Amino acid sequence: MKKYLLLLLALFAASCSTHLTRPEVNLVDVKFLESTILETNLEVKIRIINPKNEDLVISGSEHKLTINDIDLGKALSNNRIRVPALGEATDLVTFRVSNLKLMTQLEQLINSKKFTYQIDSFFYTNHMFGLGTMTTRTSGNM
Repeated sequence: MKKYLLLLLALFAASCSTHLTRPEVNLVDVKFLESTILETNLEVKIRIINPKNEDLVISGSEHKLTINDIDLGKALSNNRIRVPALGEATDLVTFRVSNLKLMTQLEQLINSKKFTYQIDSFFYTNHMFGLGTMTTRTSGNM
């Protein structure tokens, strides 16, 4: 009897599991907003691509942006986004960049012959079992 119960539990667990395919995040646009002596705000438009065949509901996110190996900072978003199955959606996030940190590495940015970026994203998702999380890392060249 125990064998049948274990087999039934294993089949139930297998049917409940979903194939975890992470979304892809791409930079679409970067705009400079207001600036003070100590801080500059960057508005970054990101595209979230959902490779799954079911909608992805995001209730919030965190993003870390690195350009040419320089950590520019972190952005938070509490925007609720529904990314359709096998589709995409965009979000605007604001990064607050320390001008002191930027000034120390400005020469490196100016003299660079290439522009590389990396964005690490952490998504809070809603699914049938409650709140979940999902991370992704995307890098590219411009």
